[in-house]
Amino acid sequence: MKRYHTQSSSRKVTQIALLAYLGMGLLALLGLLNNLATCLFLEGIVLFCILIVLIVVRKKVIWLLDFENHVLILTNGYDKYQYRIDDLCFEDYHFKQSPRQQAKNTCDLRIGEYPFGIYDVPNCAQLRQYLADVYQALRSADAKIDWLSPDECGRKTLPKTEKGYYPIVCFGDEALDPENAWSVDVRVKEQTGERETLATIRPFSEEMPFDPAPGETFRLYEGAHLVATGVVLQKQSEVPAPSDGGENDIP
Repeated sequence: MKRYHTQSSSRKVTQIALLAYLGMGLLALLGLLNNLATCLFLEGIVLFCILIVLIVVRKKVIWLLDFENHVLILTNGYDKYQYRIDDLCFEDYHFKQSPRQQAKNTCDLRIGEYPFGIYDVPNCAQLRQYLADVYQALRSADAKIDWLSPDECGRKTLPKTEKGYYPIVCFGDEALDPENAWSVDVRVKEQTGERETLATIRPFSEEMPFDPAPGETFRLYEGAHLVATGVVLQKQSEVPAPSDGGENDIP
């Protein structure tokens, strides 16, 4: 299982605290119109409150993000309380980047319908690519495919290794309906017999329901012509490692 670790920063809370200090400081200066003691008293209260915010609240908005394939474990940096989220899809991760963040390869991240934001996550491009690879691999399966011969109205040549091939698929006893059919992306990995190959199959469309079980059979069509039959060997569980070797630890 590939893991990816990163964490957010508290930049936005620090900015808000400083802006609040400036705003309250200006109000305190108004007390100078009355007397200096009132001004210093108000400045002291404001400074004390801002220090509390920076010391306590600042820690609470730092989130540790640990990914185990598609499972996200969110850990609050203050009380170490964890949220384990395993029902997300790639579209549930909303990345937002300002021009400053683009230059630094950081981003703000919002996850699904969760009400809080996670700010200034480093190495945004690597995180986005990791998640894309994870969800693509989770919607893939290894399969053994037997190709019909030309005498059986099958293909004259087999698809080339690692080249995309996009036939219509029907699983189990599902009847062929060319008008409402789904296609799969077939990537041949190796030829194991004269008309037999090992391949990876994945949905051609993101909207396609795809959760085949090991041992489930399927048929491949070009239009209305049957060209191959196959059986699912296993769902893919090996996720490509991130570009930095599989882990991105932020001290």
